[in-house]
Amino acid sequence: MSLKSLKPLPPALAALLLAACGAGDGGSPAPAAPTLQLQALPTEVAEGGSTVLSWSATDADTCLASGDWSGARLIAGSESLTPALGLRRYQLRCSGAGGSAEASVEVRVTAAPIAQEPAEAELARVQALEAGCCQNQETVP
Repeated sequence: MSLKSLKPLPPALAALLLAACGAGDGGSPAPAAPTLQLQALPTEVAEGGSTVLSWSATDADTCLASGDWSGARLIAGSESLTPALGLRRYQLRCSGAGGSAEASVEVRVTAAPIAQEPAEAELARVQALEAGCCQNQETVP
């Protein structure tokens, strides 16, 4: 049989054969791309306060933290942190056979407010000091 005697397959039959054979890729579906969700609650705290980072990845085998935290992390989890003063950025990258996914969150840490006495309390304290300082003094005629 020569190549000239071969006739093209009808399109419908060709599509059916390709579908049955996995469209020519050996029948294996491509690995799913990982997805990742990362959140911080709360996203604004006073100095000395804490925030909780929570994350969850699908179709991933490994996760690696960077930024203001670092190291390997489980595919899903949560972690309570007491961040330093300023704007803190937490990044997470999770990888699997289908690629990788990245996410980041920011937490703003503000200075703790300085406690101030109300004006009335300060005035009363000053008046008490003034009254106490002059009671033991003798007056000269």
